[in-house]
Amino acid sequence: MAFPFLYSAKPNSGGSSGNGTGTVTSVGLSLPNDIFTVEESPVTSSGVITASFIFVNPNTVFAGSTGVSSSSPSFRTLVANDIPTIPSSKINGLTANLLLFGSGSSGVGQSQNLSFSGNQLQVNNFVVDSNSSIYGYRGKYNTQSSSFTISETDCGKILETTGNSTGTITLPGTISGGFVCSVTQYGSGTIIFSASGGATLRNRQGHTGTAGKYAKCCLEVRQNLTGSGAEWILGGDTA
Repeated sequence: MAFPFLYSAKPNSGGSSGNGTGTVTSVGLSLPNDIFTVEESPVTSSGVITASFIFVNPNTVFAGSTGVSSSSPSFRTLVANDIPTIPSSKINGLTANLLLFGSGSSGVGQSQNLSFSGNQLQVNNFVVDSNSSIYGYRGKYNTQSSSFTISETDCGKILETTGNSTGTITLPGTISGGFVCSVTQYGSGTIIFSASGGATLRNRQGHTGTAGKYAKCCLEVRQNLTGSGAEWILGGDTA
């Protein structure tokens, strides 16, 4: 913004006592220096006083205090309290593109279609509705041909073995409580479940393996009170 000033000096015809007809010898502009920069001030004959906004860091807003009381605005960083809470009932027909973190070719790490309407969230065909029901999802397979150790990333997956020789699935003691997965013996090789590192394996019949080809089992970590003492529960078609 610019403020032009043009004037000429006049002699004082009334002497020192004067009659209010004095001259202006300088015009200046004062603005908050944390908001503006002022150039060509003061003007002593003719010219243009220029005021411009200061340079600020990215993601900076011009607003009042972050507290509850009113204040003069200034440039500052955006905070969470600047963003109002919008009731879910006011959001309808919202569509966006969601990037799930990770890597892979079927879902994780790929851009997905996200929509939110009322109290229902949908990502592609996967839905969480207003009744807290979950549907439209498919199981993720972890297929192995030989012995392996379960990890936290296997939670919720279908573990499948295709080997024709007996193999071992190791159950670590560090898996968190609430972990669940299913296990399918798809090959002819029996699966042996082995607790390690402070873990405990429990089964109603004292079984520690699968019953045969196509056997289906489930695994659950009931609790892990020490962080290294996972209590595994084995159920299903066991032997």
